[in-house]
Amino acid sequence: MKGFHVPFLYLVLTLGVCGQGVAADLLAEGSSASYLIKLSGDPSQPTWGGKNVMRALVTKLTGEKVEDALVSFDLDMIRMSHGKNVVEAAYQGKGLYSGQVHFAMPGVWRVIIRVVRPGQEAETVRLEFSVKLM
Repeated sequence: MKGFHVPFLYLVLTLGVCGQGVAADLLAEGSSASYLIKLSGDPSQPTWGGKNVMRALVTKLTGEKVEDALVSFDLDMIRMSHGKNVVEAAYQGKGLYSGQVHFAMPGVWRVIIRVVRPGQEAETVRLEFSVKLM
């Protein structure tokens, strides 16, 4: 849906549930030159036609949580573009950034997570995941 911008990714690691790890609903993980990102969601399997909260834990490669970043999520389908859909993530604490999104249809989606910290160049991590029917 062209021009449709809804907070999509809710980057969160619930440390109280899983200690130092990511919740059991891990969708994908990847890294850039400086960061490791673990992506999860609520519901654990993103759905078309429902509310979706996406969560990501952003840490340095050393494991230290990143708490001073601006994080955004650029979402689109792999094989069929639905136009620009960039969500500015909200910081939730302990390295977690989050956003809420609506998926235009089921299928394979990608997110490009952009991390910008004061005085540093922006870095991105591209992850893929599936969206199912409700």
